[in-house]
Amino acid sequence: MKRTLPFLAILAVACSPSTPGAGGPDAGALMAAASTITAAELRDRIAFLASDELRGRDTPSPGLDSAAHWVATQLAGAGLRPAGEDGWFQWYPYPARALDEGEMRLEVSAGATHAFEYGRDFFASAGTSPERPVEAVWIGDGVPDAGAVRDRAVIARLDGLPEAGSRGLRFSRVTERAARELVDRAVAAGAAAVLFVMDARLTVGEVGALAEAAEAPRRALGGTAGPDVGLARFYLTRVAAGRVLRMAGLEVDGLAGDGAPVVLPGVTLRLAAPTRGVDEAR
Repeated sequence: MKRTLPFLAILAVACSPSTPGAGGPDAGALMAAASTITAAELRDRIAFLASDELRGRDTPSPGLDSAAHWVATQLAGAGLRPAGEDGWFQWYPYPARALDEGEMRLEVSAGATHAFEYGRDFFASAGTSPERPVEAVWIGDGVPDAGAVRDRAVIARLDGLPEAGSRGLRFSRVTERAARELVDRAVAAGAAAVLFVMDARLTVGEVGALAEAAEAPRRALGGTAGPDVGLARFYLTRVAAGRVLRMAGLEVDGLAGDGAPVVLPGVTLRLAAPTRGVDEAR
């Protein structure tokens, strides 16, 4: 197929200098190039890229590689020259990382120390965690205040039950958005960590399913072992949160939802949600 990707040829012509003195095309040349485009050709190309043969062209995947090589062949057939670092392709790191479930940690200390069980008492999202034990402050449904939460672990309530999705059990978009917004505010206020107290109706099985979904590998542009971006989010069951608060002489039901922040006297938390490399794809 010598007449391939005529629309790319038109794009190249359209982006070149437009004055005759600079060697630019005239209107006749543009119209002649446009006349080579047919609905059938466009349909055939789109049909191939959208075909089941490429299996969705996930990044990375054999289907994506096949699509990229096909596009490179079409570009070469159109007479264009490659500008990548190795022919037609410009590579970039796109590694996958996953939570290291064996290293997950949530411990509360107030004289005695209690370690919570990952996948039963809590789960977490990947992110940075304080390297040392930190004090805790309850904000309920309130807004993080810099004076109360700086260098402390924020404990907030999270409304909403999870729902089944294509990638396992997860919270709704509304609940996730509320969680992200609170984390952003907590970071701006200088918080060291964020913990969410989940709905009391969650079962042990649902907590385990949420933990399993959180462990799924995720890809991000960048280096192969760079630091995780943003604070890790820790999600506690109502029972686990009750134990934390009782070590400070408090009860979950006795605290105002949107009242003033309450620092948990004598209580410190040690948290960790590290990740491990899964592959170094590009």
